Amino acid sequence: MVKESHVSPVSLDPDVAPYRRELTFWDLVFVSITGVVGSGWLFGSYNAAKIAGPASLIAWVIGGIVVLLGALINGELVGMFPRAGGLCAILCILMDR
Repeated sequence: MVKESHVSPVSLDPDVAPYRRELTFWDLVFVSITGVVGSGWLFGSYNAAKIAGPASLIAWVIGGIVVLLGALINGELVGMFPRAGGLCAILCILMDR
């Protein structure tokens, strides 16, 4: 049994925008930084392939399957509980808080 959350449901009306639709200077700075740092996994896979050889490919496939399962689970939960607040709101609902 799921208890109702204090978080308001998401509005599907395009005219109602409870959140700002703009990016500040600092938002753009952090998006740029994460774009640069986020591409580091490409070099990580290169170094892993040099050290471990073909075993690193198996590890990447296993890791990809685990990440895919996590994404599918999160997608299902968001579909079941459409609330503003993302994963935090869903965890509050699931943990009865």
